[in-house]
Amino acid sequence: MTAAAQQIGDPDPPPDTANSAIRLFEVENEFADDTLVPQRRIGEIATASALTCPECHAVLYKIKDDRAPRFRCQLGHAFSAKTLLQDLAAAREDALVGGARGT
Repeated sequence: MTAAAQQIGDPDPPPDTANSAIRLFEVENEFADDTLVPQRRIGEIATASALTCPECHAVLYKIKDDRAPRFRCQLGHAFSAKTLLQDLAAAREDALVGGARGT
């Protein structure tokens, strides 16, 4: 298993409070509204990962949710674990092809 796959599969602890679902919803709506979400707000619902967004290369944050692993960057790009692995593999392949071409 690759390091990226291992990190994506790490289970998050369950949410701390009953209000965490509401807070999660509010902050994720800020992401969806194309608003640059402040770091302090991101920290309420997510933890920084060692992965970068395949779209914009910003830090990816793993959403603190007891459902399937999900990731978002500060600009709002969103990924499930499956789509993130697919997009990271495609980005890696594009980089290798570009390197082989000398571009």
